Amino acid sequence: MPGLVRRISMLLGFLAFPAWLTVGCAYSVIVDVDDREDFSHYQTWDWMPQIRHKVVAPHGSAPELDARVAGLIEASLRSQGFERTSDRPDFYLTYHLTVQRRTEVVQQAVAPYLLSSLDSSPSYWIEGSVSVTRHYDDFRLAIGISEGRGRMTWRAALVRRVVAETELPLDDAVGILFDRFPPYDSAEATQR
Repeated sequence: MPGLVRRISMLLGFLAFPAWLTVGCAYSVIVDVDDREDFSHYQTWDWMPQIRHKVVAPHGSAPELDARVAGLIEASLRSQGFERTSDRPDFYLTYHLTVQRRTEVVQQAVAPYLLSSLDSSPSYWIEGSVSVTRHYDDFRLAIGISEGRGRMTWRAALVRRVVAETELPLDDAVGILFDRFPPYDSAEATQR
């Protein structure tokens, strides 16, 4: 009987594995652009002043995540040719990262499986469902651009779910969001 229990648990683990793979793959992005803004003149930027609590992450180090996101944003803007300056920048930038730990218990169907006997007992079918507990982190990264007079000209947010206690794919998230900034024609970008 212990061999039977081990085989069933191995089968259930194998069946649950593809479901765990899909957790980190899907994400959604929302972008909001002020159509009145001329983004082609943007060349310099700085952090928006007096913004606090940019990271809310009860299961991680908020200061470490804050430094990581800020570094990724600075590197992404630098690679796009934007220069950071505190002397009258063309735009100000802020961001907010929220991480929430979730636990869900689902009933997962077990595919019918013929369990062959290794001795004289008859073979039989195993079928039904089992409860599977999943732990994951939902995270939301939002980035906002203001032209200096308090009006937001560009906002983007990415929502994604990953397996709990794995490293958050923040570099991918920042890259995906900044692939959508600035929202002007690349022909204009070469003329600035």
